[in-house]
Amino acid sequence: MYRGKYKLIGQEMSMFTRKLEAQLRYQKVPYEWMLKTNDNREIIESRTGTRFIPALVTPDGWMISDTISLGPMLHSRFFEVPVLPETPVQRGTSFVLEDFFNHWYPRHALHSRWCYPDNVIVTGIRFGMNTLLGKFIDEELDDSEQIEVANFGEYIHREFGAGACEVQGAGPEHKGAIQSDFSRLLRLLVQHLSNHEFLLGSRACLADFALAGPFKAHFLLDPEPRTWLGDDLKF
Repeated sequence: MYRGKYKLIGQEMSMFTRKLEAQLRYQKVPYEWMLKTNDNREIIESRTGTRFIPALVTPDGWMISDTISLGPMLHSRFFEVPVLPETPVQRGTSFVLEDFFNHWYPRHALHSRWCYPDNVIVTGIRFGMNTLLGKFIDEELDDSEQIEVANFGEYIHREFGAGACEVQGAGPEHKGAIQSDFSRLLRLLVQHLSNHEFLLGSRACLADFALAGPFKAHFLLDPEPRTWLGDDLKF
C-alpha cells in the first residue's frame, strides 16, 4: 500500500518544508517537489484545510500538512531507516528538541529575514519565483519575470514579515539579543556535532530534521544570517 512516489508541496524558503524534505531524503523516501503557488493555492488549501506548508501527498491518496504528525508516520512506514530512538529517554529527548527547534528558531529566522532591507529584497525575489512564477530559485528569469518579482519582498514584508516579527518579539529592536542568542546556540551545536554524527548519536532523529529546516531555508540561504555564521560554521 505504501509503495509509490510521494509529493512534497511547499516552498524553498519554508523551514518546515525543508524540515520534511530532510526526513524524506534521510529515509530515502521516493518523492518529488511541487511548489505551492498562487495558481494552485486554493486547490491545495481546500484539501489540507490550512494555508500552512508543507503538505505531503501519499501514494495512497492522503494529503497531510502537519510535520509533527508526518514525522512519526514516515518512521513507521519506512521502518528500515528508523528516526525515532528506541529508548524512552532518547525518544523523549528527540521530541523535546524537535519542539524546541520548531518554536525557538523561528524568532531568529523571522528577524534575520525581515528586519534587514537588503535581505528583504533578495528573499522577496526568491519568494516571487516560487509563488508568482512557479519557478525554483536556481532557475533563470527573463526580463519580464525579473520585473514581476522585483518588489515582491516589499509586499511580503508589509503584509506578513513586519507583523510576524512583532508578534514573535523579533523586531529590529531585538537585534542584539537575537544575534547573541543565535551565536551561543550555534557554538553549542558546532561543539556537539564535532564529536557526534547527529544530535543523539550515530543516526538522525526527528530533532535533526527540525534543526536542518531553518538552516536550509534561512540561515544558509539568506544573505543576512550567513554573515552571522562567522568562524563558527564555515562552508
